[in-house]
Amino acid sequence: MAYENDDLKQHAHFEKAEEFLGYLKPKLMILKTGEYQEQAYLLDPWLERIIGPPIEAIRRHASEVVASGKQYTPAMNMSSLATIIYQIIKTRGYKTIVSFFPHQILDLNDALSYMKLLESHGQWGSWAIRYVVLLWLSLICRLPFDLSSFDDPGAQCGQTAQIIESIGKMYLEKAGLERDAAALLLARLYTRQDTCVLLGSFLEWCTPRITEQVDLFQAVGCLQVMSEILKSGGLEQIQRHLDRILELAQSAPQNKSLATHTVIRKFAIKASSRVGLRLLPAATTLIPLLAKTLHGEVVNLNEGLAQVSEADVDLPPQIEGIIDDILNALHDRDTTIRWSAAKYIGRLAARVPTFFTDQLLDALMDLYQVHYVEGEDLVVGAEPTWHGATLACAEFARQGLINVLKLPIAIQWTLKALFFDVRKGAHSIGSNVRDAACYFLWSLARTQDSKTIEPHAVSLARALLTVALFDREVHIRRAASAAFQENVGRMGLFPHGIDVLKWTDFYGVGVRRNAFLVSAPEVAKYLVYREGFLRHLTQTTLKHWDPTMRSIGSQAIKELCTSELDTLAPPIVHELSGSLIFADSHEIHGALLGLRELAEGYKARADDERSTKARVQIFELVDKLTDATINGYGNDLLLEGACMLIASSVSPEGLKSRPDVASSAPPRWKIILDISLRHRNDVVQEAGAKVLGTLSELHAFGLLLCTFIADLNTSNPAVQQGMTRVLGYAGSSKYPEGVKNSINCLLQVVKRDVTKKTPSSYCVEARRNAYESLSRLLKSLDSILFTDLSINLFQSIILAFIDGLEDYTVDERGDVGSWVRIACIKGIGDIILILLEYKPSNPWGWLPLDDYIQLWAGLLKQGAERLDNVRADVGKQIVRLVNAIDVAVSGNKGDARWMPEGFDLMKRLFVTDVEAGDGWNEASWLFPRIVQILPIERYRTPLIRGIVLSIGSRNENTHRPATDALTQFLIERQEKRPEEQIIVQILGNLVDLASKNFTSNNIVLPILSTLDVLIEGGLAREASGTAEGIKVLERLLDFAGKRVEKLKNVQLYSVVQLLAVSEVFEIARSCIRFFLTHVYPKVREESGEYLYMVIQSQDVPGGDAAEPILLETDWAGTDFASRADKVVAALE
Repeated sequence: MAYENDDLKQHAHFEKAEEFLGYLKPKLMILKTGEYQEQAYLLDPWLERIIGPPIEAIRRHASEVVASGKQYTPAMNMSSLATIIYQIIKTRGYKTIVSFFPHQILDLNDALSYMKLLESHGQWGSWAIRYVVLLWLSLICRLPFDLSSFDDPGAQCGQTAQIIESIGKMYLEKAGLERDAAALLLARLYTRQDTCVLLGSFLEWCTPRITEQVDLFQAVGCLQVMSEILKSGGLEQIQRHLDRILELAQSAPQNKSLATHTVIRKFAIKASSRVGLRLLPAATTLIPLLAKTLHGEVVNLNEGLAQVSEADVDLPPQIEGIIDDILNALHDRDTTIRWSAAKYIGRLAARVPTFFTDQLLDALMDLYQVHYVEGEDLVVGAEPTWHGATLACAEFARQGLINVLKLPIAIQWTLKALFFDVRKGAHSIGSNVRDAACYFLWSLARTQDSKTIEPHAVSLARALLTVALFDREVHIRRAASAAFQENVGRMGLFPHGIDVLKWTDFYGVGVRRNAFLVSAPEVAKYLVYREGFLRHLTQTTLKHWDPTMRSIGSQAIKELCTSELDTLAPPIVHELSGSLIFADSHEIHGALLGLRELAEGYKARADDERSTKARVQIFELVDKLTDATINGYGNDLLLEGACMLIASSVSPEGLKSRPDVASSAPPRWKIILDISLRHRNDVVQEAGAKVLGTLSELHAFGLLLCTFIADLNTSNPAVQQGMTRVLGYAGSSKYPEGVKNSINCLLQVVKRDVTKKTPSSYCVEARRNAYESLSRLLKSLDSILFTDLSINLFQSIILAFIDGLEDYTVDERGDVGSWVRIACIKGIGDIILILLEYKPSNPWGWLPLDDYIQLWAGLLKQGAERLDNVRADVGKQIVRLVNAIDVAVSGNKGDARWMPEGFDLMKRLFVTDVEAGDGWNEASWLFPRIVQILPIERYRTPLIRGIVLSIGSRNENTHRPATDALTQFLIERQEKRPEEQIIVQILGNLVDLASKNFTSNNIVLPILSTLDVLIEGGLAREASGTAEGIKVLERLLDFAGKRVEKLKNVQLYSVVQLLAVSEVFEIARSCIRFFLTHVYPKVREESGEYLYMVIQSQDVPGGDAAEPILLETDWAGTDFASRADKVVAALE
């Protein structure tokens, strides 16, 4: 059964059961089991049907191999079956799956014998087979029969047990899953009533491997066996060995060669903790099970149940050492070890007297103080300690072990852990600490009563909501949301809890933007939360190391302050103003973004004295930025933020002269603007340009414009880019002369040297920015465009955009000219839409019909080219224009003049269910459609040029669809409308285009590839049916033959196929010599091979005589000229 790679979905039940059962192939099973990895319990009703057949096949195969007595030969299908079983075990867990294994007593001998055969082929075979058989043996070992009854007659008593033990020990030194199964097998063996005597000797065998040797895998295996024994063995069987096991577990981390390995420390702490559990009686306290009555009262379901008296408990002396080991493990550098330590200290605390539990809790509280100093930031080294301590506290809370008197201090430390975020290099650490803190607060709701939590309810609610809405990590936000929801549901103490939950549920906080900008403002409507939110955003989020967090945090501040801007904003502005003088670039950037958003908030309100005064105050804060800040290394974000702040806060009142600033020195905002416009970063330049756009609206742009235009003459590329970007923001009706000067300057930037056919002297980024600026200027002028600009200037802009579509500049970065072409594509769409919207009185005067058609032809050409992103932008513009023209014509029949030739065809082909532009980057979708435009003569030549470039592309995903679409269309069109002679016309256009651009390899080579494709497709024979077609073929042969020696890369071997066309046979025969005598040996060899293939496959006159000559000639040698003459002569 083939697997369809569709989107994997979650299912509420196992609705794909029958389909799943069909995927019993290893590779497919890997994919299918992954779908149910997180909800593996859905497989339970079907496990017998899934596991039964493969495990039964393995059992039957083992029995047959053992019964035959023949030498074992590996069976690959058994390996596949074992892999399938492993995949299901990985999904559901071995404990569940092993229960479906065969467990008859007769299977023991077969399994042991089969395992011995696998040992003899240790270098071969699948680890999955050995893993499955070892699990099978571990299940059989649980059968209540004396193993000595399976010993061979006359053999020593205990032979079977010794065989099982030897097999298990052998696989303990493996690095894979066989070790896990072997550890389970040995644990099952040593906990049997009849074989438990072997445990002592096993521990002696383990001693040198843990304390002396440095075999890591074997030491891990020994510790793993001991952990399994302590978990499943009966106390009477292992009690006398507990001291020895504890000694080995504690000595493993002391072995320097083993102590550095995480897995060793993990199993060591696991084993020693389990020894402690075995030394202690059952839990002395019961977890309080709280429930609510219909009247809202909380009752303890455990109340009245008998509990063990603390006076009856004597703590073994070993417990103190075990607790000490666990406390040390709580601040281990590896998370898995801290998890294990936290889990076991909670279990141990549940079995000791209350006074000792309180001592343990005090010890956990002391861990927080190891790296904590009041008023100072935490160090990086505090992360593992805080994580371990918080996890342990969460386990205490989950077990209901926290004393009411000690709860306040535990909550105090947990609230600090809830915001643990320590900078480490370019990022921060602490998400696991915050997650553990959420776990603690979630556990509290399940084990404490409401009276205990009530004094802390408000602080807990504020902290949890702050984390749920403003934490960077999605899993932390969701964990905090879950803890908040648990407390609301069980306690009912959090203010406005139910109302808040609809905004802070799992999905509400799942998307960061939604949490910050949608949920947070809604929750902040409740005043009890708003102040804490603003304080966190200002003091934490705006100083975050992640710039995206600072950005979205500043937006959240604006949303929270909008309702009471005059009250809430001034304190924040005052606090952020102090951050501008700090040396930390993150803090300065956050302050700039926060001030900018508040300025936007004031700007959005109706102009009043308070808003204007506040904006001026914010604008003046720019003066606080020092030279070191704006000129420092890596100042991109700071300059961008400063420009955004200036653009949002600048106003006529703010630009007035200030008595506190020296008039001789340029204002700070001008210095920042000048640096930004000359910056190498495009984003910074764009931010600076937007400032100029704002100044243009304020009529404060004129004096600067002349400076920018003069700076364009510099040879510095960064300055060129910045200045061309700036001029696009000069489109203000208050300064019409500036608009004209800007347009003329931008036209000069994009003007090409027509005589040399080379781009302008400006860098490609400057030309791209110039076209974008021209488009931006025209859009910003709106209706006054047709009054302030002359027709000649507008037409110059049109011609510039048409010319820009021919920019194919290439450098070490690739086809950088595509940046210019994309800008022109978007600009052309904007220009046509402007004319459609404002309907000038003389439309063809502004945009002559020939130029209008040329714009459409240029768009179609770019739409057929090889670059996916260029085609996608063309698709968006064409669909956009077709829809706009369709709307305009339906409302006013006089606008039908805007319907270009072939409009209805383009509408039918391109306006489909596919979203605008999405299909254009898929060559298989586009080319079968766009080739249907070829019969329209006014679009044919440009469109052919675009298709030719795609056919000549090295990208198979573009080349193949373009080739197939063109060939198929021409054949079908010729059959339907032979009078058009479409094939002749296309071939003629290709030859004309190649002849006109013979010196340009960028054009000629793709044309040769296209001709090659068409001739091989048999289209040349179709063209020979008319006199005009024969002339085109003769021109083609003339082009290919006479000039072939001037080409460095000859791709037109298929002209040899024209030998089979009788009408041009003589010309084709004369061309053969040019190929066979080419200056490059490779061309001669490939031409000879291709000619031989054509003679073999087609009826070529004289082919039989030419075949032996072609075969006998070494075309890479020296005597190729005479042999070429013989071939040509033989073809007569």
